[in-house]
Amino acid sequence: MKRTIIVRIGLVVLLGLVVWWVKHRQQSGVAATPDPTHQTTPTRPNTPAHTTPTPRNVPDYVLKVWTYVKTHDEAPDGFVGGRVFQNRENRLEKQDPQGKNIRYREWDVRPKVQGQNRGAERLITGSDQSAWYTSDHYKTFVRLE
Repeated sequence: MKRTIIVRIGLVVLLGLVVWWVKHRQQSGVAATPDPTHQTTPTRPNTPAHTTPTPRNVPDYVLKVWTYVKTHDEAPDGFVGGRVFQNRENRLEKQDPQGKNIRYREWDVRPKVQGQNRGAERLITGSDQSAWYTSDHYKTFVRLE
């Protein structure tokens, strides 16, 4: 009986490690297959992967939120936004060309619906006046400005 429980616990732990490993490989891009409709081109190591914005890869509603944020420096009514984005993934520049640290803020591009997940899309704005759109929760970015 004890042996069966130990074997089952071992299998659960092993399964957990396999799931973690697969997820880690996908997040690091090793196992991910490229999306042909959303090509990214890194400029150099530790800089954001980005594409030239086009209507195909930056939805109109994102551009509307961005315009509102630029004008009002706050999220539109019913949206979440303005929180600090810490750039933990190091995919955006840390400093501007003058060597000054860039502070980033994140904005939802869809209205908040109580009880629903906020989704993966975000607008990121920088203190250097840069703006970025991510459709996949910070894995890739499209530079808006």
